[in-house]
Amino acid sequence: MEQILRGTGQRVTRQRQVLLTELRRMVTHPTAKEIYEAVRYHLPQISLGTVYRNLGVLEDLGLLRRLECGGISRYDGDLHRHFHLQCVDCNQVYDIDQSLVQNLNMDLLKSQGFELLDYKLDFYGLCPSCKKTES
Repeated sequence: MEQILRGTGQRVTRQRQVLLTELRRMVTHPTAKEIYEAVRYHLPQISLGTVYRNLGVLEDLGLLRRLECGGISRYDGDLHRHFHLQCVDCNQVYDIDQSLVQNLNMDLLKSQGFELLDYKLDFYGLCPSCKKTES
């Protein structure tokens, strides 16, 4: 993280280090408030506003992703290529490995003359817990 922040004019603060470390430890896609609760263990004086501001800085630097899920911002510290499934009932977000979507052929776009720069593919459905309660 320090190398990335050096050329940006952004300082490497303890708050940013702790925030990013805690986010990357979480296997869920937490809200800012959930991250705030985790970070407070290490930084009891931190404010929710500081967490929001630093999440914005870290997002701008490409060190995390912000996901909009049902009007709620959630954060992802895993920058590897992967997809997400959002439960339409509880609004939780789950990682879906790219290899599970085997028939997605990006080369087809190239053959049509497109240059693919990035892509986003999201899935929506019911998680196992919500599916049980629906039955």
